[in-house]
Amino acid sequence: MRRLASLILVMVLALGAWGCAEAPKNETPAPPPGQGGSPEPSPPPVTQPDPASLGQSLEALGGIRLGMTVAEVEKLLGQQFTEELREEGGYFGESFAIRSYKGCDLVIGKTTGKVLQIDVFAPEYPTEQGVKVGDASIAALEKYRLKYPEWVGNQSPDVLTGWFKTEPDILLIFSSMENRERSNDNLTEASKITAITLGYIKFFD
Repeated sequence: MRRLASLILVMVLALGAWGCAEAPKNETPAPPPGQGGSPEPSPPPVTQPDPASLGQSLEALGGIRLGMTVAEVEKLLGQQFTEELREEGGYFGESFAIRSYKGCDLVIGKTTGKVLQIDVFAPEYPTEQGVKVGDASIAALEKYRLKYPEWVGNQSPDVLTGWFKTEPDILLIFSSMENRERSNDNLTEASKITAITLGYIKFFD
């Protein structure tokens, strides 16, 4: 009887010790790379070269800059255009072609092969400040006056309204005339931008 009691006591102690033993941890295996672990490092951002380092204007019309090559223009605008060759270079100093896209005329030097002047007359070609053909003239000019001076040429001591010197040798010219003449006189609240020109000062001086 005493032996039976001892046996029961040993079994009770053994069960208690087993119950108090630490339960095994339910460890989750580490996920394989690329499946919920540390994120894959992202590639470094692609940086565009500074336009000035390429001999191009900082100002642009619809992404087209002075100094761009024909190949760069065609990458942006494609090859749907008409072209008129002018053998007499005039104030451009070289033979040139007037390449006409929808809503945009480009003067491209035949010797340099680069854009010498840009004239746009459609809203698809905004300036770097977001001003486009069809915008209210007064608001557009005030926006540019906050950042750039209006130009005074050699032909007159008067400021040319809407002609902005955006860089030392670059002019951005707004037109508010129905015939696209580069003039912004007698503006009213109803006046709209009808055309925008980007060109080198030396060709307007």
